[in-house]
Amino acid sequence: MTTPTQAQLFYRASQQASEADQLFLSFVQDGLTREELEKNIQRRPALWSRYSAWLDKLPSSKSAA
Repeated sequence: MTTPTQAQLFYRASQQASEADQLFLSFVQDGLTREELEKNIQRRPALWSRYSAWLDKLPSSKSAA
């Protein structure tokens, strides 16, 4: 087994970030609310805090009630 090159590691990380972003956008399309995102950020900040700029853009579940 060969060790991946720096470029291979970079492109792999870039692809993983892109897949995470695409998944997040599908959650947004499916109706992700501000409160759900806040909860996810509190639970797993390393994964979800990169989307904190979306908090002001997402609808609140309280407004839907």
